[in-house]
Amino acid sequence: MAFDAKYFKKTGYSFTKETRCKRMVQKFYPIGTACIPDEDSEAIKLDNKISEALCNKVCPKVQNLLKVIFNVKSISATMMELQVDGAKLPLNNLTAERIMKAIKIIHQLEALSTKTDLKKQERLRKVTKLKQKFYGILPMELSVHGCRAFDDVSDMRKIKNTFKHIFDISVAYDQIQKVENVKKDPIYKLYQSLNTELELVEKDSEEFNMIVEYGSKTCGAPREQYYQLKIEEIYKIKNHESHKKYEKFYRLGNRMLLWKGNRLINYGRIFKKGIQPMAAIGYLSWKNNNLEKGIDFSDMMWKAVLDCEATYTNSTGLLLLCEVALGRTSDDLSDVNKTHSTADSFKYIGQVGPDLSGNIILENEVIMPVGDIDKSNYYGNTNQYPDILYV
Repeated sequence: MAFDAKYFKKTGYSFTKETRCKRMVQKFYPIGTACIPDEDSEAIKLDNKISEALCNKVCPKVQNLLKVIFNVKSISATMMELQVDGAKLPLNNLTAERIMKAIKIIHQLEALSTKTDLKKQERLRKVTKLKQKFYGILPMELSVHGCRAFDDVSDMRKIKNTFKHIFDISVAYDQIQKVENVKKDPIYKLYQSLNTELELVEKDSEEFNMIVEYGSKTCGAPREQYYQLKIEEIYKIKNHESHKKYEKFYRLGNRMLLWKGNRLINYGRIFKKGIQPMAAIGYLSWKNNNLEKGIDFSDMMWKAVLDCEATYTNSTGLLLLCEVALGRTSDDLSDVNKTHSTADSFKYIGQVGPDLSGNIILENEVIMPVGDIDKSNYYGNTNQYPDILYV
């Protein structure tokens, strides 16, 4: 009874009664179940096509992986989670052009938040007008607190990060749409369009056991009492576009196997275009953020797991274990503004990390940091996270 009362207070609906919930002003919206709005008939059709598809040209495990990444119900649920109204904006209307227009308005809102010469009422009027214009382009609630002026820097940071996921939704759905008129083997057609090779690593192989050992040694975290990590499957991934780019940096040396976590929705873009810094996605780049020019990796599995943002109800996450050419590494933050004149990568030193003496050098001269976890005190108690490397 107490839970039902609290649920009603938060959502406006009873938890014990089966009700088709609708969005209500200043109320939370339940999103525990993946669903597609009834108005989006195309998305419903494509979801059935992908989920029911079978193909003897692609390994069953690889097919399952593709169905997880390109699951239209999950994509629609992510839209809902990001507070985008899927009933007003069908997935096929979520285009790069529309996202770019919305981002321009966010830039204008950010500029308003730094203006100190505006009177409160004038500022609120301009913010309200921009938000209304924004909602006309992208039906998305910018804040659960109504017309806030984004004085909180972390508030703006969350919105910027949200747009990365919204962009990836458009990329993933664009890939799905390409198989709309494919009558035979749509999964195979989807796989071919990615320009990426996926190969299952057998569980009894030395490679599989080596990766599991690396993960198990670096998955212990302060929050480990709340969840347990288990590696279910391992795939070899080779994106042809990324592979060609990596060949240019291969000679830098100091190559390591490092973890990179992403949400499920991000993998449609990653499989298609490889791992990209935000600055490489053009209009998704934000001013005054040099770290967007690079990509962050970690030598601790649990740090990458946090970036997967898995939940109790959606506990499946995908991690990348990447061969990274670090070259010259610096831990001087002032070097971030210099274009590879003093370093090729930057290391944010945390309190925990694998003991360097336990590093293993593989046959291809790549370093695997599998040493016992070493609690360092480089920066005192200011950083409780493991080392993070930006390349």
